[in-house]
Amino acid sequence: MAAQPVARPSAMRNAVAALGLVAVLVASAFPLAQAPPPVAPLLAGAARAEITPPVTTPMWGYTAREAVFSLASDLGSPGSVPRFVEQRTRGLDTEGYAKTFLASEGVHTRLFANAFVLDDGASPVALVEVDLGGFPGEMHQAVADRLAASGVPIPRERLLIGATHTHGGPGGFFAYQGYALLGGDELDLRVAGLIADQIAKAVREAWERREPATLAIGSADLTGATSNRSPEAHITGHASDGSHVKSLARILRIDALDGRPLGAVVDFAAHGTIVGDRDLLFTGDNQGVAWRLLARGIAQASGQDAQRVVVAYLNGAEGDVSPRGTGSDFFSRVADAGARQATPLLQAWEALAGQGTAQVRLDARFHFVCFCGQQVQDGEAISPIPILGAGDHQTLPAPFQVPGHGGKVPAVAGPGAVPQVVRLQVLRINDHVLLAVPGEASMALGEQMERDVAAMGVTADVAGLANDYISYMSTLPEYDWQDYEGSFNLYGRMTGPLFRQELVAMVQAMLAGQPVAEPWNGIVEAPPIPLPTAPPLKLLPGAPPAALAQPASSLRAGDLATFTWAGGSPAVDHPLDTPMVRIVQAATSTVVDDDMGFTLRLRYEKQGADLHRWTAEWPVPAGLLPGDYDFEVSGRSVAHPGEVQAYALASVPFHVDA
Repeated sequence: MAAQPVARPSAMRNAVAALGLVAVLVASAFPLAQAPPPVAPLLAGAARAEITPPVTTPMWGYTAREAVFSLASDLGSPGSVPRFVEQRTRGLDTEGYAKTFLASEGVHTRLFANAFVLDDGASPVALVEVDLGGFPGEMHQAVADRLAASGVPIPRERLLIGATHTHGGPGGFFAYQGYALLGGDELDLRVAGLIADQIAKAVREAWERREPATLAIGSADLTGATSNRSPEAHITGHASDGSHVKSLARILRIDALDGRPLGAVVDFAAHGTIVGDRDLLFTGDNQGVAWRLLARGIAQASGQDAQRVVVAYLNGAEGDVSPRGTGSDFFSRVADAGARQATPLLQAWEALAGQGTAQVRLDARFHFVCFCGQQVQDGEAISPIPILGAGDHQTLPAPFQVPGHGGKVPAVAGPGAVPQVVRLQVLRINDHVLLAVPGEASMALGEQMERDVAAMGVTADVAGLANDYISYMSTLPEYDWQDYEGSFNLYGRMTGPLFRQELVAMVQAMLAGQPVAEPWNGIVEAPPIPLPTAPPLKLLPGAPPAALAQPASSLRAGDLATFTWAGGSPAVDHPLDTPMVRIVQAATSTVVDDDMGFTLRLRYEKQGADLHRWTAEWPVPAGLLPGDYDFEVSGRSVAHPGEVQAYALASVPFHVDA
């Protein structure tokens, strides 16, 4: 459904004139206003909720997973039938979730919403990270609606939800056809409803867990964790060499008043692309490993239960920033990439011990921006027509250029295929500001935005992929280079400058204690696209649970222990927020690992009409005590139409040698 912006013509003309006066160069003319004293000591709460949809839900982020286009030369083996045909003939269309994209085939890491609520007694805010590729505005509104219905007083204006940009998350929850065709399958209300329900659950539980707390803000140097993937475009407008990346990560340490850690909020820029387009396991990618390692490290350093330590891992200006990780396969590379980030972050968290304050002032501003052909800064207008470019430095001569798009060579043009109105937000925590950007800003553009705000006397970080999604945005030199990132500025050359201009004006208003300047506030807004929770699949009886293949009897460190069984349909099996598979030491009944981390992974395959084949894979870790271990499975299956029942299975023991 296309957004239908509503605007008052005379107000629009005034808005354009008013916005033309907002220049970055005069940002320093707006001194930091004296904030009133906090109304009450800080209250904070933290919670997480799982958002992993059923396996067979298609994945987001790589067009190569589009089943219609995935021929033998792509994801299939040479000489095979197209994967789209294979997928349909295997019956996944009748009991699975994939439609035009390839079905997912298992889980590397569960996907979560990690939420913090901060309450200063006047303007409570929520900071939420989600293990998703992007986060559409319709989903942001759906979560806000659910919170309002449950009595949580955090409206959309103070609700920041940022995606990690993992390319191993689900598709199927974007309402606009452009994203459905190129980024992860048609809208599926079962998937969208589940995700919205679970995010709202995490925020609601964080609200209910509020307690007196302290907050400290620091930074970490993550040199070596990322690289610039578009160096030629970057150096067109940047003095340093093409290897330049922003290695600084921001970290907020949040502790209960008694010193018990609630967790941390991190802001660090990196793509979620250790996973490749041939991988069909759900994964939080490098960020999913990093936040788990950081939460584990905080728990170990403080003697707390790791399940009660929450880490919200926001992404930054990552448009041209790739993660770095080495190893022989995806699993080792993603573990290395996560460790490169988590180790210095834990050191920074420890360095903040004792520096927290309970005197915290919170504030936020929120409004909508329309790509309506309005002028931006020096008189150039934003294009009202979204165009996806061809990239590869191709440019059109002036007589053939589309107004507002410069030399971009059109590949796909689709008015109504993507949002025309998107959400912007700035959120203040004492003298630090988060700039919620609805997409993927290049690092250079993000640095410009952060410098603009620093000129006002506060520090700032871009929180990318937040509250909405409109693809890429870059600086003008990067745009004109027309590499991948520049050509994906959907609304043309002035996409980046428009966001920069709007965010600066919003911060100025917030620091001055003023609302966002009329006439823009509330003038344009996309009509709501409801995202209710849809009924589940019609559940069909399956084969009875039973072991199908046992682990090898004797294993050593580095070997892969596997167990295969007939379980339930993914529509009911693999339960949320609780382990499905555990590794248990036989002699002591001690659980040594489960599938909530990033080492024990699951694969699924439907065989025949009713056999749901699940396989657990566990690399035996170094240093494991010698002895006997087994897999223990707790799942759910359908024995009769519409009747779901629990089942439990255990493998035969396998012996781990020294």
